[in-house]
Amino acid sequence: MKNFYYLIIGALIFSATPALAQDNSDESGESSGEENLGPVFDGAFAKISAGPSIYYGDLADYYVFPKFSQFGTHIRSAYKIEIGRDIIGKLGASFHFQKGSLKGTRRPGEQSREVFFRKDYNDIALSVRYRLSESLLRANPYRRYYFNAFVGAGMMWWRSQLYDRETKYTKDYEGYIETESTVNSPNKGLLDKAKRPNILVIPYGVTFGYRLNFKTDIFVDVSQT
Repeated sequence: MKNFYYLIIGALIFSATPALAQDNSDESGESSGEENLGPVFDGAFAKISAGPSIYYGDLADYYVFPKFSQFGTHIRSAYKIEIGRDIIGKLGASFHFQKGSLKGTRRPGEQSREVFFRKDYNDIALSVRYRLSESLLRANPYRRYYFNAFVGAGMMWWRSQLYDRETKYTKDYEGYIETESTVNSPNKGLLDKAKRPNILVIPYGVTFGYRLNFKTDIFVDVSQT
């Protein structure tokens, strides 16, 4: 259970992104110019997002997205906090912390029992972002929607448990310590006092956003690790 992937869709952003050009001209033709937050914070942002966390790996019994009937057994949730800023041109950088959980089932064969797994994870990553919309669309200082691509590198820590769905007997686990009283029992007791396993991760994805004003955006963030 060391190969795992997830998808997170974000929902909320508070940002100090570069201000939209604003037409504040009066009848005399004078303009007040663009708003900004100063040389330090102009182009910086802070994001908070939350959404479904979906497993893609050796236990998943779907190819792209779970069926509606599988939502209860294959979809969990996650949240992400991210900060970043523009660097140069269309490039920017960001750092995020993410916490969530995963679960799923699979029937190895027609005569086999379903196996069930669950996993809790935390991850951090540093990413490079590229403003794709500015490269693919005609320049328009009043455009409010945008889309970015990003790729990064970081670390993930997790705890996981694999067990029989009907009997609840544990078949495998990582990041836990087994209690002495259940060493010889299939119904194992697990304590979360063990050091979490970790792995290098490469997050990548796209962000689709809409600027409500020069401070606040809403967005959908689709990423995979």
